[in-house]
Amino acid sequence: MRATTRTRLTVTLCAAEALAATEHDADAVRAFLTREGGRERFSAGAHCITLLGVTGTATASIPAAFASWIRNANRKLEKRHG
Repeated sequence: MRATTRTRLTVTLCAAEALAATEHDADAVRAFLTREGGRERFSAGAHCITLLGVTGTATASIPAAFASWIRNANRKLEKRHG
């Protein structure tokens, strides 16, 4: 992962974690994704969020898929940093 990509993912992840800690509604998540260039879709019974090459999915709700994206983004950064 390029340094600029890692930095952007780190900054976006910090903002996502702050949002998830204070907001639990789908509209707030959608606004965040729009602002950050991500996308949300519903396919085969699951909500799917893709942002900066990281995907999160959940069947329950968009905020649950957002929480999945946060976990996966953290994993991606940890994997790159050993």
